[in-house]
Amino acid sequence: MAQPSLTLYMAPGACSIIPQILLQQAGLSYKTIGVSVKSQGQQFSSENPKGQVPVLIWNDEVVTELPAIAHTINHLAPEAKILGGSPLVFIRVCEWMSFLSGSIHAQAWGPYIRPFRFTDEPAVEAGVRRKAEQLLRERAALLEEKLPADA
Repeated sequence: MAQPSLTLYMAPGACSIIPQILLQQAGLSYKTIGVSVKSQGQQFSSENPKGQVPVLIWNDEVVTELPAIAHTINHLAPEAKILGGSPLVFIRVCEWMSFLSGSIHAQAWGPYIRPFRFTDEPAVEAGVRRKAEQLLRERAALLEEKLPADA
């Protein structure tokens, strides 16, 4: 199979580092294009109308959203088994990806670092951040409880 053309749009310090790690782990050749977190929407809306990283350009296809990008990388390098080597392990990886992207990233981390996205009232931002911090602590405790110490 011919090597696919892969370009990863990512922002330094953002969760878009995860697909870069997966691409390296899978042994795939790719290039990266850095995107400023502050100007994501304006900078590359033609590649991703959602205006967010990560974005993986696979040949001429645009793949957005971290779980979909992880599945794409897994498909392109199945021998790397980056999403597990058995159906049950794959299912558990999908569970954890959903938990991390939904429960932690979207519901807790996002409101913590950018409370202004969740309210139009500046006076409410501190409360949004406090609630997000509480959720982060609860979800981190769950991670500590559920993940093996050697993971």
